Amino acid sequence: MGKYNYITSKVARNIISTLKNSYKQLNQTNRKCDLEVGEYFDEKSNVEFDVELQVEFCLRFKDNFLIDGCVYSEMDTPQIIIKIGLDETQKWKLLSQLYPELKEIIRHEIEHLTQRGINEKSGKYCRRNNAVRQKIMFDILPSYRYYILKDEVDANIQGLYVKAKALKIPFQIVIDRYLNNLVDMGTIKEGEKKRIYKVWKKRIPKIGGIPKLN
Repeated sequence: MGKYNYITSKVARNIISTLKNSYKQLNQTNRKCDLEVGEYFDEKSNVEFDVELQVEFCLRFKDNFLIDGCVYSEMDTPQIIIKIGLDETQKWKLLSQLYPELKEIIRHEIEHLTQRGINEKSGKYCRRNNAVRQKIMFDILPSYRYYILKDEVDANIQGLYVKAKALKIPFQIVIDRYLNNLVDMGTIKEGEKKRIYKVWKKRIPKIGGIPKLN
């Protein structure tokens, strides 16, 4: 599992550098900007992909920043897109806070890369589940179902474990905070949180190399 640590850290550092190097471009009239981070091939993990960064400065990010990601794993050259929204009153003061979050989302998306396409690894394949995702998006199915999709379970666990190591705090605390935050935001209900936790707890020993949950 540790074989993805190097490439995860490298991409996170490069994203921070890209943000710093693009200071002028991001502080002019355009509050949104697409930035090419780079092309990657990691011999240790045998994964290859491009990374693109989408940045937006906006006062609506009341929690100072928003970070998300997506992956296109079945392209000829797989691509990870990282989306960052920054509170424009804080700007670059937030970069140090971004690093653990970046490591989480990058490791999450790398896990998706290994589930399909040219980066697929033995035992990690997950078939497409677009129909279920669409139903969740349009509230036909409850939101908590997203967090127990087969491909999302492993991606969430791997990403949150990397975040725990970056923050140097127990994995259990990171998991509890993450799920409690989903409840606080109204994304899931308390009973649904327990169901997600149960699925993740059961899955962790099968992944291996990750601390068990209580």
